[in-house]
Amino acid sequence: MSRILSKFATAAALMVAFAAPANAGVISYSSIAFDGPMAADEIMVQNFDAPLAAGYTMSWSNAGIYQGPLVPGIAAPPAGDATKYLSVYTGGLATLNAPGTMKSMSIYIGSLDTYNMITFKGANGFSQSYSGTQLNLPANGDQGDGSTNRRFYFTFDPSDQINQVLFSSSGNSFEFDNIAINDPPNEVPEPLTMSLFASGLAGAALLRRRRQKIA
Repeated sequence: MSRILSKFATAAALMVAFAAPANAGVISYSSIAFDGPMAADEIMVQNFDAPLAAGYTMSWSNAGIYQGPLVPGIAAPPAGDATKYLSVYTGGLATLNAPGTMKSMSIYIGSLDTYNMITFKGANGFSQSYSGTQLNLPANGDQGDGSTNRRFYFTFDPSDQINQVLFSSSGNSFEFDNIAINDPPNEVPEPLTMSLFASGLAGAALLRRRRQKIA
């Protein structure tokens, strides 16, 4: 009987191992009261006032861009935010796609509620969601307090290959602004750097030709 039970235990362990998500890393996050600076090496990719950063795409349904005073029951600007922001309504969804794998992301969230949800997805099938309750307590929708109006900083494990972020809500509303991302594989060298690089290649080619003539 013990051998039979041992075989069943081994089989069950294998089933659990195969069911576990592959290459699942850990997403770490922190936050500060009200809006704050971007994390190191991040660039602003979406602030709803300027065009989306090159290579990124963002779409939404059952959501809208707002600016200015509170729209009761629909949209409340994140505390201190006088610029445009996005409000995701009940059942709404906003999707941000990155051109490559993200290293980190920070975002200013206003009047955080329990029913707000952020989901991070990876190119390898990774998926991890965080509700307002998981991100911070209390998540009571207060429109002016530093406990519910905060910049959140997320750091991703490279193995998760995060390239998509979903913002959803099961109640009115989920308001956020100023999304900044560190996406190292897609950083574009500055023009001066490219010019120096090209000059170096040309110089190396010229030196090689001269050596060939001397030989």
